[in-house]
Amino acid sequence: MDFNLTTVLLVLGLVIAVIDIFTTGYIFPFAMAIFFTGVISYWVKNINILLIVFSIQVIIYYYIFFKFIRKYKAKIDEDKIGYVKRKQDGFYIVDFPTGFKGEVQWKAISDNNLDIGDKVKVKKIDGNILIVEKV
Repeated sequence: MDFNLTTVLLVLGLVIAVIDIFTTGYIFPFAMAIFFTGVISYWVKNINILLIVFSIQVIIYYYIFFKFIRKYKAKIDEDKIGYVKRKQDGFYIVDFPTGFKGEVQWKAISDNNLDIGDKVKVKKIDGNILIVEKV
């Protein structure tokens, strides 16, 4: 098989993006930068230019990503009431209604034992895990 840089970067970007679905969610901007550098490498063959383009993309994508996450977390922080949907892998999966037939699911932990259907509110956010208490 003949692999060129474009193919390797495109496949690597997609693989990292898929891995990100099953992990923390913080490597997605990196995967995007690799993927789009692969797209650009189809036309630009100079490795130094591609490294510069990749570096600029990583900075821009992480800036946008964390700006979005900060804004999104602030919305969840505002005394929203959620409902325990199920227990999975030691975490509670909590649904927060967001409007017309919309829901956002978060992993949560609690100091108290919770049952399915319990109403909870957010006490604190620790990374991508909510710390909730029963209402």
